[in-house]
Formats: sequence, C-alpha cells, structure tokens
Amino acid sequence: MKKANPVWQVILELSRYGGFRTPSETLSLRWEDIDWEMNRMSIPEPKVEHHEGRGIRSCPIFPELRPILDEAFEIFGDKSEYEVAAPQ
Repeated sequence: MKKANPVWQVILELSRYGGFRTPSETLSLRWEDIDWEMNRMSIPEPKVEHHEGRGIRSCPIFPELRPILDEAFEIFGDKSEYEVAAPQ
C-alpha cells in the first residue's frame, strides 16, 4: 500500500475496509456522501439501483478507513466532488 499513489490507496482501502464494489461504487462516491459527524457513508450502488429499494446503502466509517478518508480529503477535497476523481 505504501508504494501505491494516493488515488489507488483510496480505491484499495475503500474496497478492503468499506466493502465497496470496485470500480462502480468506488468511483461513484462523492464527498457529500460522507457524513463526517455521524461517521457514516451513503454508498451509491449503480450495479443494483434498478432493483426496488436499492441504489444507496449506508456503511459506518470503520476506524481503519477514517485516516485514509481524512488524508484523501486533504489532498483531493477541493479538487473534485468525487472521492476518487479518476485512477492514475
């Protein structure tokens, strides 16, 4: 992980600790989907949004994931509305 650039670190950690489908959910997550105060994320589910009652799920921000999200916000937060703008 230490050799991966910051974009790929976020992609891998969201998949590993957040259970995100990659690339669909990872690349759909916006900064506005993260509730920092409640320590939760609203995860878009493009793969299953056509099913009734699906399309967004909620997930806690696990302790292992919080530092990654904080660092990503410092690096990318003002550059894009998306958590992961594009893999590099």
